[in-house]
Amino acid sequence: MIRKIIGVMLICFAPFLLFAQYKNNTWLLGYGNHLPPPMGGTKLELLDNQLNVTYENRNISIDGCYSALGKTDNTWFVYTNGSVICNKNNDTLINGNALSPGGQNNYRTSGFPITAMSLIVPAQNNGNILYIFHENMISGVAPFVGEPRALQLYYSLIDPTGGIDGTVYFKNQVLIDDTLEVGGLTACRHANGRDWWILVKRFNSSKYYTVLTTPNGPSIVNEQFVSGDITILSGRSQFSPDGNYFVTFGEYSELRIYDFDRCTGQLSNFRTKFINNSISPGLSISSNSRFIYISSTDSLWQLDMQSADPLNSQIFIAKYNGYIDSLFGFGNAFWMHWLGPDGKIYMTTTNSSRIINVINNPDEFGQACNFQQEAIYLPTYNSGTTPTYVNLNLLQVPNSICDSLDVGNIELKIKNEALKIMPNPNDGRFSLEFTPQQVTGMIYIYDLNGSEVYREYVSPYSSIKNLDLSNALMRGIFAVKLVFGDSITMGKVIIY
Repeated sequence: MIRKIIGVMLICFAPFLLFAQYKNNTWLLGYGNHLPPPMGGTKLELLDNQLNVTYENRNISIDGCYSALGKTDNTWFVYTNGSVICNKNNDTLINGNALSPGGQNNYRTSGFPITAMSLIVPAQNNGNILYIFHENMISGVAPFVGEPRALQLYYSLIDPTGGIDGTVYFKNQVLIDDTLEVGGLTACRHANGRDWWILVKRFNSSKYYTVLTTPNGPSIVNEQFVSGDITILSGRSQFSPDGNYFVTFGEYSELRIYDFDRCTGQLSNFRTKFINNSISPGLSISSNSRFIYISSTDSLWQLDMQSADPLNSQIFIAKYNGYIDSLFGFGNAFWMHWLGPDGKIYMTTTNSSRIINVINNPDEFGQACNFQQEAIYLPTYNSGTTPTYVNLNLLQVPNSICDSLDVGNIELKIKNEALKIMPNPNDGRFSLEFTPQQVTGMIYIYDLNGSEVYREYVSPYSSIKNLDLSNALMRGIFAVKLVFGDSITMGKVIIY
């Protein structure tokens, strides 16, 4: 009955609008304003491919768990620490508190401490209705003392424009009533370009629940038993940005790689490797889906999925340099990391610190990935907060047997080749904004004689490219060509 009601609500709240878009370019870190700087909150926001770092005056503290979603026109923004759901003004949504009952309430003061305990995805490709998936948590009990777990997976429905502050409907609906590995929530868009797949692993088991989320609501469509040893903690879980494989890195630093079928939600072709005994199993994947990055507390490695033997392609990238920035003198070694919409990978640290490490060019092989420790300095301490990564720009698989939607998906079949150049005119420093594509692209710039004067690589799934040609080009009018496969988009830039 609830799923029927949800379907009716989606029709009422969100009529089909073309080209509605979402973004996950805002990350909130740190503590509430009951603690003065340097113990308050920090806001990181990517605007025009520039990262703005500011102090955030809010009541809500955020620990390890953080999920957020916004509208590209900035009409709304919602986020959660796993305990409450708030809007862009840091006000709690109507009915947006007391998420995920059934666990231990002592985790709720600062939000949940484990990454990826919540996940927000659009209910369809347009409109304002969202699904949030969220877990509760208990501490480990015998025979697994010290191993936390979730007792249920819930979902709730969000209308960020409902009421004054936004509204949460159908809160805390139990989707999976079973003991689950806590954290590790992630999602991949279905091959039809509209729906979402979510994989959730049972605690102390080899069973994955396969959840399919459609505009009519989420449901368990399969229970699959995967190859490999039974694990208790999954650690980090990620779909590759292209949706072709699924990776976990967790208990005893076991790296697991599976092929993923976006049409059926099935895992296959299991591969595994033990890295070392690490308490910090960090995991992220480059935007071109070629490189997997894994880390322990003191080391960062890269694996190449285009290698004939990906597991044995592991190469060393960097070692923790010993930098310390904490109130009690503890070290700030490597912790969790996530892929940003600018194609960079951001890494938090163990213990609270005021730094973020960055892999600046993760699409590049080896040391060319340009890993920078202490790349970003924060105004406040951050307790290892790591955003839940979802590729919002993954589209449907063309000509797939699953590409069978007749309504609500038409916006994906219309190619929007608009290219925005901002500002224009400019002094040689400008940004290009374009529709994300699933393949690698190139930017070419030509003078009035038709001669190529500049070219640069564009990452898959990126939507903004920032250029500084102030020392490379003289003043004048130049043609800009953006190429993704057979798609060519042209623009004009004026440099004064």
